[in-house]
Amino acid sequence: MDQQQGRAGTSSLTSYIRGSVPKETSRTINFDWDVTDFVKVGNPPTSGLMYTVKSDLPKTWPARVRVNYGGATPNAKSYDQLARMRPAHFTHTVTVGPGQGNSGRTDLVEAIYEPTVSGKLPPGWLGDSQGGKPFMMAPRWDAAPYLKNSTGGGTPAKRGAASFAYLGFLHSSTKTTAPERGVAQHIKSVFTRPSRTKPTNPAEKVAGQEPKHPLHRIVGWCPA
Repeated sequence: MDQQQGRAGTSSLTSYIRGSVPKETSRTINFDWDVTDFVKVGNPPTSGLMYTVKSDLPKTWPARVRVNYGGATPNAKSYDQLARMRPAHFTHTVTVGPGQGNSGRTDLVEAIYEPTVSGKLPPGWLGDSQGGKPFMMAPRWDAAPYLKNSTGGGTPAKRGAASFAYLGFLHSSTKTTAPERGVAQHIKSVFTRPSRTKPTNPAEKVAGQEPKHPLHRIVGWCPA
């Protein structure tokens, strides 16, 4: 930031955020914030430079989902306050209970986690940016039958788990020089000639061949 009355100075910091699910049976997602890399040049009045983070789910599918928030984000703290914390660490939690998803067996809820970071400059000082939305994550909750906690272990109110909805792609080659050639040939036969795989099923449709039919979570199945 700089001022127009003969004084000048700059300050900067860096925010990191990590999203994690503590257990495979948990419906709570932890978003851990760390503010670090504090740098000042000159003598800007950073005690009056305030930072606020608004962190929520601006969009969910279905739309009417009850979301429970916990913990905290770095709200209404000055640059100097954050710099003195050592570490400036915050944990924000998001929980969605079961029974709010689609009408199918998966009970699926999808959402967008998009924080808004804003900075309020001291009077008379100017900056390049006073806020923004740096990124978004794609959390989801469901109780699909293939999950370890699909029934809640006898407690329906705890059934299902949270995860992140990302598509991962594996690039395999059938070239003779490719180290994964055997795997690639097997997958190719499953996709192109499923009737030749075991167990025999001419109408077999294996997930993972195209983005609109992805594999489920980390559980995949491939015929022999």
